[in-house]
Amino acid sequence: MRFADFIELFYSKIKGLSGQSPKGFTLPEVSVAILILSIFIIVALTVFSNTYENINRADLDLDLLHEAQMFLSQLGKDIRSAYKISIRRGGFPNSEEVLVLSLPGPPEGDQGKEASIIYLYDPPDGKNLGIMGKVRRIASPSQSGIDLISQDVRSLKFNLNPSQTVVKIELDLEKKMYGITRSLHIDSAYRAGVQ
Repeated sequence: MRFADFIELFYSKIKGLSGQSPKGFTLPEVSVAILILSIFIIVALTVFSNTYENINRADLDLDLLHEAQMFLSQLGKDIRSAYKISIRRGGFPNSEEVLVLSLPGPPEGDQGKEASIIYLYDPPDGKNLGIMGKVRRIASPSQSGIDLISQDVRSLKFNLNPSQTVVKIELDLEKKMYGITRSLHIDSAYRAGVQ
């Protein structure tokens, strides 16, 4: 049925047939029209809902990838500039292990002090189940103090090879937003002293 035919049929129902008084629509006609309209609305809402959920999921994935890229970029740069790497267990509150990077020379104006960078992982506490752990970067001596590198960390592990020149990193990020939870696991390795 063409659109013009539909309009003509609709107009004839309103006007009435051959000069008679207008009759209107019958109950079955109205029921079929409502059923067809309901089907279109349900399909449209389903498509919209799925599209919106996919957009939110992609947004979370991009956030996690960006956060991982920023963290690993800074960590890789710091490890490559270090001449000595060590992992310390304990000694810092709320932290299981700490990555300590010794840098080649003291910064200007801080003669006699060894420059180092510490990566500190604060795991999530068991009380707040929705809150992830944080990774902090402490540059010493430095004016910048403590930088929050990442705040969506589920777990972070450092493994140092026996020659203490290669650091293997296992990073798990997790983010919850829009009622959706997305996670990302990354294994990476960096060699010290390689520019």
